[in-house]
Amino acid sequence: MAEKTAPNVRRVLVEFGPGEQSDRLLDAAARLAAAVRADLSGLFIEDSALLDLAGLPFARAVAPRPEPARSLQRPDMEAMFAALARRCQRDLEIAAKAARLGWSFEVLRGERHTILETAGAGGDFVVVSTEVESRIGIDPCRSARQAASGVAGVVVVHKAMRPNARGPVVILDGDDAAPIKAVAADLAAAQSAPLNTIAARTDIDSIVLALEAARPSFVVADLNSPLFAEDVSIRRIARAASAPVLLVRAET
Repeated sequence: MAEKTAPNVRRVLVEFGPGEQSDRLLDAAARLAAAVRADLSGLFIEDSALLDLAGLPFARAVAPRPEPARSLQRPDMEAMFAALARRCQRDLEIAAKAARLGWSFEVLRGERHTILETAGAGGDFVVVSTEVESRIGIDPCRSARQAASGVAGVVVVHKAMRPNARGPVVILDGDDAAPIKAVAADLAAAQSAPLNTIAARTDIDSIVLALEAARPSFVVADLNSPLFAEDVSIRRIARAASAPVLLVRAET
């Protein structure tokens, strides 16, 4: 039987949300899309839960001092969403053109977790952030698993990205690692950097120490590895790497 190669990735899909800092997401997404020769796509989610809160008696928009807080109405929230979506689309277009990538952008309204579960397709890598989710109390690892449903892989972008990073690191687990190695090799080739390897059979503490020493530009691993059975492992690895963590479905 022929050895599996990298997944046939059609697009790298960036999920934007209110308050999101798009530069980190777009940097990771554009580098990945260029490496795997995919298009760059953006999705702005107008979270229906936030819209439902607007207009309630206790809803307030907090402005920088000295302006006082004011009541928040649904039209105000819709206008804010529209302005943020325009900004995100502009930023994505600039990033795509700079990297000479095809691009697209879409705005959807609804429950965030439902959209994340259905927005991606089998030929997509989906990029999500840990920043906004942590601030509003949503577990970023749960979002990663929702985004990964039915797609080729998911990229978790940590809020603190390491400057002066070196080449990518691949975390290998088991015998069926060819797709993971192929994606990592594409990233290394695009960066003209060496590819370092860490054995996933090592305990999580050793992997964390190895990532801190490696200073990776990207981390690639198997989404279905037992290493990521617990959400705390994803958080620890993303924090230690201070780099985008791409979790690939090895069976894709």
